Amino acid sequence: MHIAVRQKKPVQKFLIYLLYAMVAFSTLLPLVWAFFLSFKDTVEIFNTPFNPPKAFDLGLYGATFQATRMPLLFFNTVLLSAITSLVVTVLVFCASFAIIRLNQNYKWLSAVCYFIMIAGIAVPIFTKLFPLYFLGLSISKVMPALGLNSLWGILFPYFAAQTPVAVIIIGGGLRSVPQSLEEAALIDSATPLDIIFRIDLPILKPVVVTTFIFCFLSTWNEFALISIWVRDRDLWTVSFAIAQFKDVFMSDYGGMLRAVLLVLAPQVLIFLFFQKYIVAGMQTAGIKG
Repeated sequence: MHIAVRQKKPVQKFLIYLLYAMVAFSTLLPLVWAFFLSFKDTVEIFNTPFNPPKAFDLGLYGATFQATRMPLLFFNTVLLSAITSLVVTVLVFCASFAIIRLNQNYKWLSAVCYFIMIAGIAVPIFTKLFPLYFLGLSISKVMPALGLNSLWGILFPYFAAQTPVAVIIIGGGLRSVPQSLEEAALIDSATPLDIIFRIDLPILKPVVVTTFIFCFLSTWNEFALISIWVRDRDLWTVSFAIAQFKDVFMSDYGGMLRAVLLVLAPQVLIFLFFQKYIVAGMQTAGIKG
């Protein structure tokens, strides 16, 4: 019996690694192909799509970077993504602690609050566009800085949009922390803030980082809300600008591919840099979440 199992293990490992390699290949192939095509003009793309480019001229990327006003697009996108991720992560962490750890005598109330906060994930974003548009229109008449065509105004819908997923991740992570640690801290006269920042936060660092990255990338890629909220080109984000590239480049498919790859590059780098935190965070959040 033992010999038969040992003989199967190398085969099983080979099949698993082969499956991983196939998934990786199918994921990377479109990106690599788009990278090669980005160095071609439209005629070459249609005539010789599978041939390598004649030259790898990185100056083409520099020209596309300037033509699409990419620095301004990146600034707007990073500003919205960073503020949204920071505010949502901090507020949801504190709110999740209050819901899960406090009010133990009224657990039904905590459960109601928890489900209200995650209920937004069940409502499609497209059903909220008209109400949000008219709400923004009304706010514009009173406070233009927080109404339509304002980056500061769209922050509040972003906060609401990112809250449900953040509550699920952080709430699951908090449930995995043994209450005995917090009870021991209370015996030592620790305050709720001490428990949050000296006990729970260090333990849940991967969960917090995971929440921040998920909110950041989700806001980075958000299109529906920004498309109804802003009209001024100086307020565009990268996700909204991608949809306008067809007007910028007309029939220049090489330029369009370069612009798309420039937008994708920061997301790939962010994920690669923080992937260990994301994996650890999802494992922690999934223990009792």
